[in-house]
Amino acid sequence: MIFSLQSLIALEMQYQYTFLFPAMVIEGPIVAFIGGFLVSLGYLQFGWVYFFAVLGDLVGDTILYLVGRFGGAPLLRRYGSSFGVTAEKVERLKHHFTHHRTRTIFFGKATHGFGAAVLATAGALHMPYAEFLVTNLVFTAFKSFLFVGLGFFAGHAYERANSVLNIIALGTVFLALLAILVYLVPRKLRKKYRSKL
Repeated sequence: MIFSLQSLIALEMQYQYTFLFPAMVIEGPIVAFIGGFLVSLGYLQFGWVYFFAVLGDLVGDTILYLVGRFGGAPLLRRYGSSFGVTAEKVERLKHHFTHHRTRTIFFGKATHGFGAAVLATAGALHMPYAEFLVTNLVFTAFKSFLFVGLGFFAGHAYERANSVLNIIALGTVFLALLAILVYLVPRKLRKKYRSKL
């Protein structure tokens, strides 16, 4: 991850939708999750977060596709390891693309480690861009909805947990005051009655 979780949340809260798109291109799923979290807290709107999650993911995937398409194998061999794309991964994927293009794209999108390799390989093997885009869009729409939704529910869980913790804190303060009263009042009363006797 390029950014820490705290810096992503701070940037997203400060710049909102202006930050959302480029962050989605770079760190898609985690930014979608944080976006959903901020939706649940009322800082962002679900529809816009979902839109930018899908668009950012598609742009990032298209960049990887184009790297494979126009850079081909030499570029992948030279710089691919920086993005998790190794020659070994590319060779294994060639067979799958021949017979199972759609399944291979879905597999790549579902697994974080193989994603970049699969998308770049699709370009390197000259998979038609329209087919790539439609196949990618189907899974991206689902995956983005899942991460934004998970973030949204995590935000609600956080709010509930915060409420519960506030109740526990108030209860603890109340019990502490009650314990002090139970201890001090009888002691004061005993001193008062002892001085009279």
